[in-house]
Amino acid sequence: MSSDILHFKGDRRNFDPDVILGPDLYERRLRIVSVDYDPATDRSTAKLRAVLPPEFRERLMEMRVKVDAYNRIKRLFNG
Repeated sequence: MSSDILHFKGDRRNFDPDVILGPDLYERRLRIVSVDYDPATDRSTAKLRAVLPPEFRERLMEMRVKVDAYNRIKRLFNG
């Protein structure tokens, strides 16, 4: 699973790992899993991972059916 990255000014290493962020553009909920701080630039880099509780899994499966159908039609007409 790939990670999403956020950058913040200042030292943000003190974070609550139980806080859920989102939804993002793809309707995902995210949580911060780690934060690295660079004192030379005074910038923190937060690494986020998607959270997939059961209620979101069902939605994703419904979306997958639609995406698979779209991709089949696209292959049929576009090569």
